[in-house]
Order: sequence, then C-alpha cells, then structure tokens
Amino acid sequence: MLEVENLDVYYGQSYILRNVGLEIAQGSMVSLIGRNGVGKTTLLKSIIGLLKPKKGRIALTGKDLTQAPPDERSKSGIAYVPQGREIFSGLSVYENLLLGLEAAPKKKGDGNARLETIYGLFPVLKTMAKRRGGDLSGGQQQQLAIGRALMSEPKLLLLDEPTEGIQPSIVQEIEETLGRINREQGLTILFVEQNLEFVRRLAQQFHVMEKGRLVASGAIQELQQDLVARYLTV
Repeated sequence: MLEVENLDVYYGQSYILRNVGLEIAQGSMVSLIGRNGVGKTTLLKSIIGLLKPKKGRIALTGKDLTQAPPDERSKSGIAYVPQGREIFSGLSVYENLLLGLEAAPKKKGDGNARLETIYGLFPVLKTMAKRRGGDLSGGQQQQLAIGRALMSEPKLLLLDEPTEGIQPSIVQEIEETLGRINREQGLTILFVEQNLEFVRRLAQQFHVMEKGRLVASGAIQELQQDLVARYLTV
C-alpha cells in the first residue's frame, strides 16, 4: 500500500527526518508514536506532499508520488487530518463536508450518497449540518475533520493527534468509528498519537520515532514497558 524509502527531510538547514523507511500494508491500522518534536508530523506532511524530501521515495499502491503535489496525492487516494483539525470555522458543517469532495477523483453523482455515509458514521454532523463549524466543540470539530477527509473515499487516511484536547466520550466514539471503517471498508489508517491507551486499543502495529529516525516497530502486542520508558516517557 504505502512505501516510504530512505526519506530525508529538512526544515531550512535543520535535518528532521533521517533515512526513514516504512511500509504500511493495505487494510492495516498503524500508529506512529514518540516524544514531541521527533519528526512524526513531518513524516505525515511529507507523505501528503506538504514537505518535499531531499532524498528518498514515497509510493502508494506502486505509484511513485515523490514529486507529486498534494492535490495529486489526494486524488491518488491519500487523505490527511492535521493536528488542530483546521476546519473552516465560518462555513457550515455541510459546507465543510462538501469541500472534502474537491479532493476526490472525479465520479458521477453529487456526493449525496457519501454525505449520508458520513452522517451514518458521525450522526452528530447530520444534526448540526447547518451550524457553523466554529460553533462546534473540539470533539465535534474533530469528527467533522475526519468526516471531511472521508468524503474523498481515500485508500489511506493520515491522522495527526486525533484525540488531542477531546473529552473521553468523544474519543471513544472516534475510536469506535475508526475501527469500524477499518474493519468494514478495509481503509488503511496511519495515525500519530500520544495517548498510549488509545494506541493499544486501536492500532495493529506501531512505529516509534526518535530524533528523526524510526527506532522500533512491531505488532502492538510488542509495545512493552521498556520501549515506553526508553522512547516515550518524558
């Protein structure tokens, strides 16, 4: 599904990602973990095309996307929900969701079927369809951001800190929904997350980053306390 090979990424003169390589299998649920500032968000931004690598290769289902702009990557099947959600606060929930269609490959129809699918996953969005995005709670905005990304019917969903600043009840709803679309639709999901309990419940595999490198990987059952203490404890 996703192949990242020998990726080097800089911010100005700062060397952020160092020879990063990973493969994400189709239909898998994978978490990228590590302390703040180790390069996790940089890796996601590189995959979606917001940052250009100095070296390396990024491919999706065999298609080389290393030089492709973000819009081409979106149309190839990658959707991204950034940290902080970045919804359009002045637009309605309905209008925010429709914007997700802009990233979709051209298809017949007006998107109503996809809207109903999203409303089925996040019923609160249908209830609040006419409300301004800025009037929603943080958890509801996160549901909206994920719903907007899913409007493009992606092959790969990238999530950056999906539980940050969200009340536990909505975290549980998001967890259940992501698990459902992974199981029922086979959507591949790669997510950055600090909440280790959320990671343990949802992810099938993990990758640990430290100082711009991947330093540990494995099945989620292999995320033992020694790894947590070495690479995740502040």
